[in-house]
Amino acid sequence: MFFSQVLGLDTADIAGDLGRLAVMLEHGDDPWSYALYRAVETVLGIGLAVLVSLVPPLVPIDGPTREG
Repeated sequence: MFFSQVLGLDTADIAGDLGRLAVMLEHGDDPWSYALYRAVETVLGIGLAVLVSLVPPLVPIDGPTREG
């Protein structure tokens, strides 16, 4: 929330609020471990999204050429 306010990203507030709401509603008996697992899942998701975004530059636009 702090960084989204500093950067002026009002829509990021909504995503942060939804994440906090999920932790508050689904934490079960141990809210801190649930929050840790959610944070790890989020970091892994962001990392995979960055890796996937690197794939299109590796694929040639013209495709293979036919000879003959």
